[in-house]
Amino acid sequence: MRAFMAFLLASGLCAAGDDFDRLMKQGREAFLKSDFATAAETYRKACAPELLNTYTASRLAFCEHHLATTDAASGHAAQAVEHYQRALDEWEKAGAFYRVSSVITLMNLGELHRREHRPAEAAKAMLRAVDIAREIAKQFPQAYPEALSRLGGLYAESEEPERGRALLNDAIDRFGKLATPEPAELGYARNALGMVELAASSYKAAESNLREAVTLATSSLGEDHAETATYQMDLALVLLQEGQFERAETLLRRARFVMEARLGPSNPRVGTVLVELSAAALGQGKRGIAEEYGQQAVAVISRQPVVQPADLALANVNLATVYMREGRTRDAEKILPAAVATERQVAAKSRLLADGLRRLAELRATQHSWRESAALYKEAIAIYEVKLGLNSPELAPVMRACAGVLRHDPDSKEDAKTFETRAKAILSFGPTD
Repeated sequence: MRAFMAFLLASGLCAAGDDFDRLMKQGREAFLKSDFATAAETYRKACAPELLNTYTASRLAFCEHHLATTDAASGHAAQAVEHYQRALDEWEKAGAFYRVSSVITLMNLGELHRREHRPAEAAKAMLRAVDIAREIAKQFPQAYPEALSRLGGLYAESEEPERGRALLNDAIDRFGKLATPEPAELGYARNALGMVELAASSYKAAESNLREAVTLATSSLGEDHAETATYQMDLALVLLQEGQFERAETLLRRARFVMEARLGPSNPRVGTVLVELSAAALGQGKRGIAEEYGQQAVAVISRQPVVQPADLALANVNLATVYMREGRTRDAEKILPAAVATERQVAAKSRLLADGLRRLAELRATQHSWRESAALYKEAIAIYEVKLGLNSPELAPVMRACAGVLRHDPDSKEDAKTFETRAKAILSFGPTD
């Protein structure tokens, strides 16, 4: 599927005309090298306004689709959405053969909405992609599992992780039955499934799937591809949760190098790498380095043409955590409450919010604001119980911290005993993964 647009161009099926084909191929080559400025310029030459009236519907669709990809890669989301919508209109006019192309455009549109934290719009595009891919499965068997994996990845991030897991397992099974393997797409599905398992604290399953994703991406896309680096970042998240900070740091340094080389040092994904590097450094007691990474992450994310509130909030929560470990509660106070307030707005009932609430509860405890701290801990625990399960080992330290805060309130000592007892019971179950 990734190669389908290139196949159409190479075979001349998109339109007749050597100059158009040549320019579109050059644009794609530049795009694959992450040279988005050159790609956009080349596509604009192929799709000059004075030529559009002479083009067939398929050629117009190619123009709109590829202009959308460069806009999306350059952070111009609104323009990209408009181009993708026009591409879909033209694919429909172009006829039945190009229905598979509309699947590709819909998946790209869905991924764009997903990155922009617009799940309803993302689901609408991806569900339509799945429906079309199912209808053309005999002619293009690779389209259906790919569309399933994209939809599964979206649900995995939402309130329906089990639905996401089922779709991803279905996609992985279908990829395995294809006559022509699709290692890059299988890698995407494995990575998405790994993130589902990570969210459920099933670390062994998460690490297994994420390692497989990295292997598949390395073999099919190359070690220096941005997607391979993204999967390395996700694998590093598991290692961070498992306390394997040095191993995580090794992966993240490599991912940062690739991201900066391929996408540029100001790309938002570089900001995400820096957040994780900060956490890895903090886990090793390298507080100064952790602070430096954390500040760099905030700077990169803040400089985006359209700042994503959830990404910035995560970076600020991470930086505030570093400040707290350094005993700089005043600096933490300047950014942590606002970051958690943002998470309440854009990530309600999510683990992201629970993590932020936990850090803010810690801050309030250091300030001896016991009742506020207890309320924050309880709110975080309620979210963790939904996201992780009532008996997740990760709940125990949060419950014990909450119990410690409650002991400072004479009227809450029984409540403190309840949380302490629950923590002990959870730990008695042993690891769940």
